[in-house]
Amino acid sequence: MIKRILTVFICFLIHLWSLSTAQSILVEYERRQTVESSSDLVSITEVWITDSITTNRGNAAVVKKTSFVKKKKEGWVYDSQYAFGKNIPTKDSLHTFQWELLPDTVTILKYKCLSAKMTFRGRTYKVFYAPAIPISDGPWKLGGLPGLILEAKTIDNYMSWRAIKLDLNYKGKIDYVDVTKENYLTWAELVVKYKEIADKSIKAMHARLETEQLKQGKFIHKVPTLEIIYPQLNIEGIKVGN
Repeated sequence: MIKRILTVFICFLIHLWSLSTAQSILVEYERRQTVESSSDLVSITEVWITDSITTNRGNAAVVKKTSFVKKKKEGWVYDSQYAFGKNIPTKDSLHTFQWELLPDTVTILKYKCLSAKMTFRGRTYKVFYAPAIPISDGPWKLGGLPGLILEAKTIDNYMSWRAIKLDLNYKGKIDYVDVTKENYLTWAELVVKYKEIADKSIKAMHARLETEQLKQGKFIHKVPTLEIIYPQLNIEGIKVGN
């Protein structure tokens, strides 16, 4: 009996070791974004994970290279922020999130998952992670739990990810942007640049509404973002016109 228990325990340790030393892992998430006055936007995001790098790639049939790169040993996340027709390359720190463990459990892709939540840049996230997959990572910038995050969502339902396919021994290749060839803004620089672009765009909208044809027009311009960069614009909305 003792020998059998010892054998099972050793097999479990070998399973954990094989997961942690695998060449790479590929997770496909269904990504859902709620858009005001429209149906939800649904897409597939591939997340490719190794010991040193994690990359996310959305719309894999169209996008051949991912512009999102986590460089774990360096402690940086490289991404791009869309702002009024422009993509701004951004370099952010790999954050240590303050997770609060929750009692909820769920089974995803046959893995029992535990739950946790935290707040980051204006939104609160609830996630389910699988301790049986000892990879402290997940979709987007999320990570830092004792298991791979298989489901995540903002509590206001603005954005969610749910794993629909998992390959723990992925042998393929995913190309990603060489970050040494891009000029990246820090998060603090992005906030300044984003506000500058937004204010310029809103000023142009005001000018157009002052024309004879549109003189009586006015509306609230709101641009939701996953990370709150410009609260007045991203949450409240800015009045355009008189």
